Amino acid sequence: MANKNYELMHNHIMETTAALFVTVPFSKLTVKQICEAANINRNTFYRNTKCLYINV
Repeated sequence: MANKNYELMHNHIMETTAALFVTVPFSKLTVKQICEAANINRNTFYRNTKCLYINV
């Protein structure tokens, strides 16, 4: 079950990141902005992603 939760959260983060790209250029996008938009904390972000650059 842990893998399913990881997969769901990872997909949520990816979708949120993609939605932010509409208004924020990659060079200006921060982890804080992604976390606020996805309504998660930084620990959750880093637990479910390896790096912001890898997500893109």
